[in-house]
Amino acid sequence: MNHQKFSEEQLPASLRSPVLSAMKSLQTPPSKKSVWIGPFDQLASAAYALLEADKLNVAKRIANSDDYYKRVFCHVTSLVSEYADSRHCTDSPALNTYLSVIYFNAGYQRVTFAAERLVTTFAAIRCTCNLPPDVTKKNGKWYFNQSKKAAKNRLEHPHFSTQIPAFKQLLQQFDNWDGSTFKSDKALAILREQVNPKKHSVYDRSDVEKSRPRMPCGSPWTVDDQISLVAGAFQLVCKAYNELLQWNPAGALS
Repeated sequence: MNHQKFSEEQLPASLRSPVLSAMKSLQTPPSKKSVWIGPFDQLASAAYALLEADKLNVAKRIANSDDYYKRVFCHVTSLVSEYADSRHCTDSPALNTYLSVIYFNAGYQRVTFAAERLVTTFAAIRCTCNLPPDVTKKNGKWYFNQSKKAAKNRLEHPHFSTQIPAFKQLLQQFDNWDGSTFKSDKALAILREQVNPKKHSVYDRSDVEKSRPRMPCGSPWTVDDQISLVAGAFQLVCKAYNELLQWNPAGALS
């Protein structure tokens, strides 16, 4: 895969400006042992994947997806094999289509993972007011719904009345989504629904189509809608990450 340095001239405006500016704002955690390394790495890798997808013109490729099965899936194993054997970049439209979608999916999956991880980390470390963690592992695992509830409880601390506004907005995005309507202020709930249920379920094309959000007028979301949703979510999660890092840079599990 091509690992060239990104330039603003290479990338269309749809993802270029929000992704690059948000990525450049990311602050590095103070050490490799920091609890903030996890979400930081997920956001940095999300940015790389989204920029690669944009460089491969993912918006145009997704828009022309009616013949995706015949044009891409039926040839993908031979295309990837040829790419691996030749060890050089390919100009194959079918392979570049496949790669653009891989990068786009990988990007928004990592945005979703980073958001969930921030919620859990916020509630799982000792607060700066020295109160203990609001959530701990259960049966050796972290459960997001418990973490979300614990994060809301922690926000009741008086000192948070004027702190971490982007993180509060992030947390609100997971609540009160109707499960079907496209709403930009519910981007993380929508993306989470596009990511998490698919990890263990049997592929069902009708379920895939039903799971896609619809605009208030009843029409399905467009490629531009998908890209704007992902770009907006990425910006918000980066802001929330920076806020939490500034709030408690030395945060650690007790």
